[in-house]
Amino acid sequence: MGVTLLGISLVGAALAYAVSVDTETGGLLYPLVDFLVLVSLASTVTYSGYYLGKSDVEPKQLWTVATSVGLGIIVMATLMGWQLLAQLRMGGVVQAPLVLLVVTQSVGAVIGLLVGIYHIETIRKERKLQEARTAAREAREENDQLEFLNHLLRHHMFNGVQVVRSYATILGDHVDESGQSHIETIQYRSDRLVAIVDNMRVLVQSLTDDHHLDPQSLATAIENEIEVLGQTYDQATFEVHGLDDQYVSADSLLPAVFENLLRNAIEHNTATDPHVTVRVETTDETVAVHIIDNGDGPPDGIEEKFLQSAELRDPTAKEGTGLYIANRLVTKYGGDIHLEDDAGTDSARFVVELPLATAPS
Repeated sequence: MGVTLLGISLVGAALAYAVSVDTETGGLLYPLVDFLVLVSLASTVTYSGYYLGKSDVEPKQLWTVATSVGLGIIVMATLMGWQLLAQLRMGGVVQAPLVLLVVTQSVGAVIGLLVGIYHIETIRKERKLQEARTAAREAREENDQLEFLNHLLRHHMFNGVQVVRSYATILGDHVDESGQSHIETIQYRSDRLVAIVDNMRVLVQSLTDDHHLDPQSLATAIENEIEVLGQTYDQATFEVHGLDDQYVSADSLLPAVFENLLRNAIEHNTATDPHVTVRVETTDETVAVHIIDNGDGPPDGIEEKFLQSAELRDPTAKEGTGLYIANRLVTKYGGDIHLEDDAGTDSARFVVELPLATAPS
């Protein structure tokens, strides 16, 4: 407020000078130039004071600017006064004292204003830098805690599931055929627990790892997952077309994308003999992977489930978690994942599009 009032007073002084000028004896050009210079300097001070007052600058920092402006005026007035005294001692005459007064105060105010603004901007940048460092440190600490908890959960879960599976295998030798279905249920649920924990590992890693992408072999990611799932679901068959030596821009979590999509195609398949077709199409810039099963298609609303953000997801939901993770990873890679109707059938296909990358040398 004080800087604005100072600027207004300087504008008033410039107007007073304009009124007092005798244009008949000295002409109009030089007084007009003086007036424009004075108004420009005074207006700069006025607007700067108004802008700072409306901004989010703290009151303490505003006082810093005002103090800097005052010091600038004092310094310039002192220098000008010293020069005028020297001129008077030598018998000189001071020409246009009002102009000198306004120019001195305006220049001093502008210099002080610039110094003050630079000072508070430096403080604000240092504060933001410190806040960023603090936020980064807190994020690292939270990530470390997440990784530790996830490691602890996986360790105890895997050990516990291994014990359950071992006892289920032993019990399988002591029950008749009618009880085998219960043994299979125990083993299946045990496998699902492992899959859930492994998905949590992938999710935590996707949240904590640095966003650094490298060329990854698409064939390795898909073929390895097909081999593992083929051993887990021995009734399922797979067919692959167009998979060559394509590389995509991704990271080490790329296999989790296809593990979740292929597993989803098998587990939600209503056919007696589940069959999954993987078709790869390559363009100059992208690779599209089509995953098609021979079932009745995914349940209604499944696309909305995997497109939901983590904040909107129901933490107790039994479906869609793997698809959500696949979608999150593909988005991280700069790609896209969506659901398409398979023409001529009741099935649907998931399509994963990823940026094509150059194979490492």
